[in-house]
Amino acid sequence: MANPDMYLEPLESNDKLADKIGEVIREAQATTDKVEKLKCLTKAEHLLLNVDNSGHLLDNFLDEMLEFASSDDFHMRCFSANFIEQACKKDADVLKKAITHLSYLLMSGSHSRGGVKVMKRVIIVCTNIYPYILKWACSRKADAEVEKCWEAFSVLKGRIVSHADSDNEGIRTMTFKFLEAIVLSQSLKTEESDTSRGDDVMSLNEVPRDHRFISYRKLQSEATVNLQSLMDQTTLPHISAQNLLTVLTVLCTISRRRPEYMARILDCLEALHINLPPTLGASQVKSMRKELKAHLLRILKHPSSLPLHLRITTLLTDLGASQSEINRAMPSNIAELRRKASKRQTPLEEPATKKKARGDEASGVPLDDDDYGDDEPGAVEGAAPIPDSAHQSAIDITAEFIYERLNPKLVANLVLISLVTLPDEMPAAFASSFTQIATAGTEQHRRHLARSMATQATAQELGPGAEQMRKEKLAKLMERQSARKEGVFIPPTPAVHVGGHHGPKPPLIPPGALPGPTPIPAAPKVKQQFNIFTDTKELSRQEMDELFESCFHAIMKAERRARQGGTMSMHHVVLVRIATRFYPLPEKLHNELIEFIVDTTQHRHRTDLALLWVTELYSQYQGFTVCFNHDYMTSYGRAPKSELFEKFDSTLCSLLQKLLDKGQHKEALFHKLLLDCPLVTTNALSILEKACLDKVYGAFGITTLRELLLTRNRQRSELVDMLFKLSFYDCVEVKQLCVDTLKELCSLKYMHQDLRLKLIEQLNECTLPTPPPHFVAYRHVTEFDEALYRSGIHLYLAVLPLDTSLLLPIAKVYTKASTLLKKIILRSIENSIKAIGMDNKDMLQLLEECPVGAESFVARVVHLLTERSTATKEVVARMKKLHEERNTDVRSLIPILNGLDREDIVRILPQFILKGIYQNSVGLVFKRLLNSRNVDTGEPTLSAPDLIYEYHKVQPTTPEEFEVQTANLRELMEARAMTREAVADGIERLMELNPLPALFYCTLVIVYKKYPSLDSFLGNIVQKVIAKDLSCRDEITRKAFYRALDSLKTVAYSVREFCVSATVYSVYLTQGSGFDVIQPATLRSCGLSCTTMYTIYLFRNLVEVSTIRSYVFSIVESRILLADTDNPNQIAGSVIKTIWDAYNLAP
Repeated sequence: MANPDMYLEPLESNDKLADKIGEVIREAQATTDKVEKLKCLTKAEHLLLNVDNSGHLLDNFLDEMLEFASSDDFHMRCFSANFIEQACKKDADVLKKAITHLSYLLMSGSHSRGGVKVMKRVIIVCTNIYPYILKWACSRKADAEVEKCWEAFSVLKGRIVSHADSDNEGIRTMTFKFLEAIVLSQSLKTEESDTSRGDDVMSLNEVPRDHRFISYRKLQSEATVNLQSLMDQTTLPHISAQNLLTVLTVLCTISRRRPEYMARILDCLEALHINLPPTLGASQVKSMRKELKAHLLRILKHPSSLPLHLRITTLLTDLGASQSEINRAMPSNIAELRRKASKRQTPLEEPATKKKARGDEASGVPLDDDDYGDDEPGAVEGAAPIPDSAHQSAIDITAEFIYERLNPKLVANLVLISLVTLPDEMPAAFASSFTQIATAGTEQHRRHLARSMATQATAQELGPGAEQMRKEKLAKLMERQSARKEGVFIPPTPAVHVGGHHGPKPPLIPPGALPGPTPIPAAPKVKQQFNIFTDTKELSRQEMDELFESCFHAIMKAERRARQGGTMSMHHVVLVRIATRFYPLPEKLHNELIEFIVDTTQHRHRTDLALLWVTELYSQYQGFTVCFNHDYMTSYGRAPKSELFEKFDSTLCSLLQKLLDKGQHKEALFHKLLLDCPLVTTNALSILEKACLDKVYGAFGITTLRELLLTRNRQRSELVDMLFKLSFYDCVEVKQLCVDTLKELCSLKYMHQDLRLKLIEQLNECTLPTPPPHFVAYRHVTEFDEALYRSGIHLYLAVLPLDTSLLLPIAKVYTKASTLLKKIILRSIENSIKAIGMDNKDMLQLLEECPVGAESFVARVVHLLTERSTATKEVVARMKKLHEERNTDVRSLIPILNGLDREDIVRILPQFILKGIYQNSVGLVFKRLLNSRNVDTGEPTLSAPDLIYEYHKVQPTTPEEFEVQTANLRELMEARAMTREAVADGIERLMELNPLPALFYCTLVIVYKKYPSLDSFLGNIVQKVIAKDLSCRDEITRKAFYRALDSLKTVAYSVREFCVSATVYSVYLTQGSGFDVIQPATLRSCGLSCTTMYTIYLFRNLVEVSTIRSYVFSIVESRILLADTDNPNQIAGSVIKTIWDAYNLAP
């Protein structure tokens, strides 16, 4: 990591430093580059910890720095852990806020990216700061915040220690180092402790005995337990070489820095040397022996190892160390150390011992170690280590037993016997680790060999030492048991103090005083033998009930003391057995126990009690335990199973109902009773059903139902029925919860088939004449209605996208469904079908194996699938085949029009155009044909001109069909694809037809009204029609042509004026329009035809009089009047007046 000094500038004041730190932290928060963020944070850390000497800025910016511990990047989390370490070393008060972040980093590391690295970093940080934290906590006795912080750190310490058996080798290695820190910080440091490393920050010597929240004895015992845990790691057969080397290093470090443990650790090293793990390879064994040898040589130099030199040198000899290496490792002042050791063995401390003994005699009371001995740390510093005496004595006894019999003859016999089991070749592991024993056969080696064998034998509880230990334990146990049977009070062990005094001496008589009177011994009392029959009397039934009730109440009231003493489980067992085992519990006590369990403030602590109670009642129902009932003496006091089951059921339901009545069905007790009780009865399920229907906390009940479905295999059918029944409740939230639960359960393979069958069963029940009972459980109706049908298919349609094999069953149900149910199915399947898609194999199977009668259902499905996408080839082929085989409704082909050939489209087009029943689908047909593209070519099957052409080729057979065709023509022309160019192209193609259909002239009128820019084009078309005489095929065509001329107005003016007979046209007008044509001589003399007059008539309401005047003037001037007179205005005015008079129009 880069040096943070390179980012710093000289700062003049503390305020500037604070501003600089705030700016750097804001930069880190704003940037998204991880490298840049780490640089900024490193700079801020340096400013806070190294530049700021006041310490106030660290407290000010601590929260901002700790925020980065929640980052997703493991580099940021490792940085946060390192920052906490450095900050705690500078100011331990930082831990008050940082402890929660350390716990979070440790707990979240197991399920995040880079989590192992984060966990290892947190363990290293805790290892480094533990001595500082312990020292800080010991110096703050009366601080409540420090106490809470220490308790939180103790929890964190326990979590780290639990990783000693982790599957990750790196985490285990770091945990061993953490255990080393605990042992060193929580054990006594002596004068001979190795302090060469200079990092011995804390030891048990600095822990005050009167500390308020830190126990001296507890710390010491924790150190002993953790040391034993480390030594136990060496005996694991599958420990890795890396972790074994780590444990070895840790143990040897502890032995040098805490000599009180040196003898125990040496025992562990001896056992390790003999029993290396079998999983180690040859090179690993060699490395292990080399490392063990190096550590033993370091221990040999330690002053406290003098009493153990013989054992150490023997072990070193076995490991291949030469005598010169051993001599070089010996302490340089070994003679002085031996002299001091011999002096310590002389009775120099006899006066002090006697003085202490006299003080003890004066008091006459044995001294408690916690009250007196702990206040003299000097007395412990020079004390020799005291191993486990029982275990060591067993090893000593067995070692002496083996040593006495370890003669040459016995060894020779053992060698001869073992020759049978030896392999033909020397194992490589043995060859690599074997070293010549230089002291073989000597007294020293014989004793070492005997002790090594004794250690292994004692570990397996073999040998005379282990046998003697068992006998002593058994004798003590028998002695105590016999004493209890005889009613003898077992006194505590009498105080035996130093100096051989076994009790208080009789008081001395002062000189000169007279002795008191001789005490007269009291007459001994005659011992009477206790007889239970003569010394007791039988209680009455009332007395027994009163005693039982008082005992029952006393036990219930003792809950608080049991919790404080950590015996809550025993309290629950006693209370439940009193309530269930002796005789049937009275109803009063039964209700009191229920109220005790469901107490509003304490029910969280009594969940185990409730479960234990119902489990005991179920055990009695099954016959595993017995509650003796005097009412059933013929059956040996055992009540009938029906009564026992009723008792179990009533107790369980009473607890649940009481919780429900109090509104506590959202609490854990309610749900644990249902989830953990041996059997969920029908009555209990009915109470759960009520909880599920709760408007506020119903989700908790359905969650419990889900867990029951997952765990109760034998009751799954009943639970599934309940889930499906809840879906009929008229509440959107409950329905949605049922859907979500069912979807989740259907994703499980072992439940999918059962739920699928239930879904199909409920769907088939919708076709029954009357609804089943569970359909109408929440509604009092006797017949199916729309709401009931929708509830019946709601779950089915919700699961349909997850299990598409349900498509075919719903199609089969559709064939036998009522009309109302069919309509509801067709309206409700939209979301489910769109979620499936066309490429699904079950969807294609449905199209191919469509049940007879489900053709409309299949058509609806395909229509939904193709609303926003084009039909695939597979769908087109199957729908076309279905239409051909079963002659289905032609509307079923609308979704696949893009996949049909031109010939197929031309064949089915007349059915849509001419039949009135299909008029609602005509617009969709035009839209599909014009907007979709063929699945093969990628181009439209029919272009807009082609569609116009094919549309006009359709020949109606009745006037009604012609009217329908004419009406659909307007919808065709309204299509977006019908542009001006496309329409013109289509009309040009229609001119190829001879004769032209009557519909053609209607088309001209529609185009004239919609596209004003095509007026000249339409005029030319009309001229062509007249020129080719295409309008005289029959009377219908002729009338259509004249109507078109009438509607085309000015576009067809020239045709009406010059190409159409005035007589024929006037007859058409008279017959067709109802307009009475008058041609006075005045108008005829002016040269105005009937067409012109009709045009003026049409314009009378559309334009002003001045416009009509101008129009008439232009006609008169251009045609006749201009040549006959010199005053055209006068003639035009007379013409208009004549028209007005002729048609009775007001000017």
